[in-house]
Amino acid sequence: MKSIIKVLILISVLLLASKLFAVECEEFADKLEKCEVYSCKFTHPFTGDILEKKIIGEEEGKCHYIEEMPNNGKMECKYSPDQRKAIAQFTKDSASAEVRTEVSATLEGAQTKYYIDGKEVENPMQEVLDSGACVISGYENITTIPSQQR
Repeated sequence: MKSIIKVLILISVLLLASKLFAVECEEFADKLEKCEVYSCKFTHPFTGDILEKKIIGEEEGKCHYIEEMPNNGKMECKYSPDQRKAIAQFTKDSASAEVRTEVSATLEGAQTKYYIDGKEVENPMQEVLDSGACVISGYENITTIPSQQR
């Protein structure tokens, strides 16, 4: 059961990185690409909560980003230039496209596939979570599942 909960939290994070940001935080992708200070509010797709995302700016060569998550959770990221550019591009590509996520979950783990306009793509948010560039906190006893276990 814990594995399924972990997968649901991860899916929530990955979904937020796509089309939903583009609708409510129109400048996000451009600001992230340049790592310019920016803040906006967005509606969480599962809970309907109004949450905030903030680009704090560059610190020690990394772009510091913080995003509120439901139930007092938080995702904090320190993106390399390549990571932030990839996430910005993914967000732009998702904004005007049909975005779909498929998840296959078992007790042993899960496999997630991402599609933009019917074409399977890599989601750069998965890489930053796997690499530790982004850390999710505020949820007791829950961690993300590395991609090799999904």
